[in-house]
Amino acid sequence: AGFPGLPIQLVYPDLQVILAESQNKKATFLREVVRTLGLNSTIWADRVEAMPVDQRFDTVALRAVDNMQQAVTEASLRASRRLLILTTRGQNLPTLASFETANTVALPGANEQQLLVLIRQASLP
Repeated sequence: AGFPGLPIQLVYPDLQVILAESQNKKATFLREVVRTLGLNSTIWADRVEAMPVDQRFDTVALRAVDNMQQAVTEASLRASRRLLILTTRGQNLPTLASFETANTVALPGANEQQLLVLIRQASLP
């Protein structure tokens, strides 16, 4: 859900944050939160795969989803600098030739969850 992007927008109000949510009910909720709090967020009410591939972002953050392989691949096409992936230890992720793991952060109080920080290699677009 796009919900995890809300705290990022609250902490960094000057960032342009796009919250992607394909379920209409959740997208409607996000629109209401953004409107009520006066946030500078945009809601993409569709699957990320439907977003134009030429739409690029400095950083793309995603969490575990049904088809993680496809989600990570799609996210990598749109991330110009970083991918942040909330996942579990041992989850198989696709190999991304243009990215390298910069850091793996264990989440406090979570036995298996971790945040992977991947950086696009400078020599590749």
